[in-house]
Amino acid sequence: MKLENPIDKDKKIREEIKLIVKATKGRYDYRRVCTTLRNKGLVVNHKRVLRIMRQEGLLCNKFKTRSRKCSSYKGQVGKVAPKLVNRNFKTNSPNKLWLTDVTEFRIKGHGNLVIHSDQRFHYQHSTWSSKLRKLNIRQSMSRKGNCLDNSPMENFFEILKQEMYYGVEFKNYEQLRKEIELYIKWYNEDRIKTKLNGMSPVERLCNILCIEPPD
Repeated sequence: MKLENPIDKDKKIREEIKLIVKATKGRYDYRRVCTTLRNKGLVVNHKRVLRIMRQEGLLCNKFKTRSRKCSSYKGQVGKVAPKLVNRNFKTNSPNKLWLTDVTEFRIKGHGNLVIHSDQRFHYQHSTWSSKLRKLNIRQSMSRKGNCLDNSPMENFFEILKQEMYYGVEFKNYEQLRKEIELYIKWYNEDRIKTKLNGMSPVERLCNILCIEPPD
């Protein structure tokens, strides 16, 4: 049995790391890069991956910018729905539970920026609740000062901004909208999560349902 040359193996690992970083647009830290390598059959120590990424200047810098927090709670302005979720996020199929939140994206070069107010103002409004009723969707709200049920959506917005928005200049709304749509597709179908044993959300769901992931 012929052993692989250590120099050739190191070169192969470096090239694979470069491909992973390029494919993920620099959004993966060394731990996710290490997991992706293992998914490809290359078992590499995470310290080695970290060292190589430092040497090649490939370390993720998407999470250096922190978003500012804003509060615009307007008090009760409409109907407050009951709390149905209670941090139970487990479902056995898609479209059983939706989370929603409000976040702000600023497009450089435009002065007519529209700023969204706090989520409770929007989701108590009659136009929103009537639209949900027409679509036969039940409404659920956290109590003021207790937003644990909404935290997964807030965390997603934070990750989205860190990985595809901060540090990138968007020329117009259409470009921003397209990039957000592409990111959401990538997040669901390709972005691996350590909490999901190195699988993407779609791969994890298909694994649970024992079906093949979509191409």
